[in-house]
Amino acid sequence: MNRRALVLLLGVSLGGGIQCSRATSDLAPQPLAGPAATSGDATTSATVKTILVVPLSFAGHPRDLETIKTRYGELLPRYIRAVSHGRLELDVTITPWISMPHPISEYRLGSPRIREMQRHWLAQYRLVNDAAVLLDAGYEFRRFDGLMLAVGADPKELGRCGYLFRSSARFHQLRTPRGQVIPPTDVHTWNCPFPSIAYALPKMVAGYRDGRAVVPTLYDFDAQSSPGPFGYANQWVGGTGAMQYYSTYVGPWDIQSQHGIKTGAGVLPQGMTSFTKIRLGWIDETKIATVGAGEVRRVLLSPLVKGEGTTLVVRLPIDESRYYLIENRQREGVDRHLPSEGVLIMKVDETISEGHGPVRVVDSHPDVRYFGAAPFRSGETFEDAEHGITVTVLRQDGDEYWLHISRERPS
Repeated sequence: MNRRALVLLLGVSLGGGIQCSRATSDLAPQPLAGPAATSGDATTSATVKTILVVPLSFAGHPRDLETIKTRYGELLPRYIRAVSHGRLELDVTITPWISMPHPISEYRLGSPRIREMQRHWLAQYRLVNDAAVLLDAGYEFRRFDGLMLAVGADPKELGRCGYLFRSSARFHQLRTPRGQVIPPTDVHTWNCPFPSIAYALPKMVAGYRDGRAVVPTLYDFDAQSSPGPFGYANQWVGGTGAMQYYSTYVGPWDIQSQHGIKTGAGVLPQGMTSFTKIRLGWIDETKIATVGAGEVRRVLLSPLVKGEGTTLVVRLPIDESRYYLIENRQREGVDRHLPSEGVLIMKVDETISEGHGPVRVVDSHPDVRYFGAAPFRSGETFEDAEHGITVTVLRQDGDEYWLHISRERPS
């Protein structure tokens, strides 16, 4: 990332670790198993998650601690504060470099593809376990909600930009020689694109419920595991190691689908859909307008990115596990690099597991590639005849949209 685009570096010493400051805000996120959000209370202070960041050193590999300090100590807390509307704050401690006992080649992944990584996890286990053993005497892991390992090697040497150390149903619960339980762990190279770290943090702190990720991955696992012309953030990278376009369900509209957007300043993170924010508890139930079968409503929809306004999301239930979500996406704040703006409609099916499309964007302009113009604009209408749903975007009023929503009663 262009250094000129980064915030000023922290003036801190390395002593027993770098303690990064935090601010407070107004509401604590609660992990959710279903679509319902938690009720808000403006007097509630922000939830604070404590994160231990550990730079891992490998002999003969150049790396830069200042880049790690900037990304984990400044950019990551700033992004999380913005995307959560101040409801989640990070308290980050960065340790000095930890020299790993083996060369990076012994921790290299055999493949960057999800399917193969799920079958071959020994290299992941060795890296996390070896790092934890070295940290065992100096750090009390129970003080931390998450462990983030910054690998001092390039992505090609690790075999991937990074990964969450987890199975398909939970984070691995390794124990150190002292018997400490290692907290949920993320692994990324020190110079990976920043949005990859921003993608991982919410998943790591939200964890699992009933054996499923509270915040599911929204890209296509099968496409990600197939050769093709696309690489990171859907950029052409060439070579046999490239992967095809895999943001096939949600496109660039959620960082859990596509990790960042290419800009003149590098690949930068975008925000999240209302689906992901609701799962994290970052949208009050009072700001979700539910329109049931047989109802007709006119709704003024405020921009999701601001987190303000009477209504941020419209929910149209179909049954207990299926529903539509409607949101207003504007190119402001963390969403300023989105390809377009307007009223985004998504169909959700919670019976579908992550990586297989539990959330699918309704692409209103499929002639524009890669969901680049997916939102509906003033005067356009969405219809689901099967379920008797009609949504018309009446007009734009500043950065808000008036919607007319009509639902037929089931026969």
